[in-house]
Amino acid sequence: DFKIDTVNDFLNTNLIIPNGSDFVSSFKDFTGSFNFNLNFNDKGQNGYLKIKQIGFKLIPLADLPMKLTEGTVSFDNSDIKIDQIRGYYGSSVKSKVRMDGIVKDYTKTAETELDIKSFTSNDLMKHLSKLSGIDIKSVKMGGITSKVICKFWIYSII
Repeated sequence: DFKIDTVNDFLNTNLIIPNGSDFVSSFKDFTGSFNFNLNFNDKGQNGYLKIKQIGFKLIPLADLPMKLTEGTVSFDNSDIKIDQIRGYYGSSVKSKVRMDGIVKDYTKTAETELDIKSFTSNDLMKHLSKLSGIDIKSVKMGGITSKVICKFWIYSII
């Protein structure tokens, strides 16, 4: 098992991934562990990260706490694939989150496409209230599906 905070420190060095610190700049307070396999050969590098349980806070969403409980992140010389990441946000396991996607050309442009599905809860509304400066409550709980596309660190939510 590897500790996630150690990998966060490593990514911030930009040693293997030239813009690794950019990948983790929206997260803080990492906890948890994962299994990791990294291969180097004359054709480049590849590997995967298998989540055991990882916790962190999302800085852009007013430090919304997240727990990831399963899933795989695999990579090769140019792309990072996010496959069946599952977990929850806030304080309740009922606030489920699912993510799948790809980060293309992560050493240069980091063009990212994520499909995120989650369940709305008042935990999310509390954090959105902090961001907006107004009190937001959820009248009806339900699912949210979003597709996040970012290229050159310009974000677009569809």
